[in-house]
Amino acid sequence: MARTKPVFGIGSLASGLEEIAMLVYLYIGSFNRERVNAEVGEDVARRARARGPEVGDYILKLIPADELKTINTLGSKMRDEHYNLTLPWSYQGWRVLPAAMYGAYTRRIDKLIKERKTATNKFLNKYPRLKREERTRLGTLFNASLYPTKAQLQKRIIAEYSFAPMPSTTHFIVVGVSEREHTRIRVNIEKDVEQRDAIA
Repeated sequence: MARTKPVFGIGSLASGLEEIAMLVYLYIGSFNRERVNAEVGEDVARRARARGPEVGDYILKLIPADELKTINTLGSKMRDEHYNLTLPWSYQGWRVLPAAMYGAYTRRIDKLIKERKTATNKFLNKYPRLKREERTRLGTLFNASLYPTKAQLQKRIIAEYSFAPMPSTTHFIVVGVSEREHTRIRVNIEKDVEQRDAIA
């Protein structure tokens, strides 16, 4: 899905941005089905008469990729919608959402969260059976301790978002610094906002 920017710029509206936009953070949790099996890696290195540390890793696939395909696809769609409706703000993952797009954002993301939760529940219902099947498929490579419990997966495969107000230089107050330093800090914040707009 192509990413399109919302029809407004950060820098041009920096002085009153907190009045028409907010910050949003989207978290998408998943189940990483891959694990490094050090013992197999070492065994392969010995058989090949390789020398030295870190010759290579053997990646064990705990379950077939198809079992998580729907969950992962919906997660990707959710992330695309998130990027399409917002602009970058911080390296921590917060993004700018115009107030006018709040309804569209919550409606689209909530729909995908619901669909992904349904797919997750289907996966969790058959998870015990999948573990039993993997014992046969993986043979001696199977290690039950590598598999999270169903309860752990319920907490791990989630998606949620949170909102926060935009920072405002108009109401920016720092106790214990001089007026000169306060002005310098405020100007730096405004420059930072403008630079974010250039990056976006």
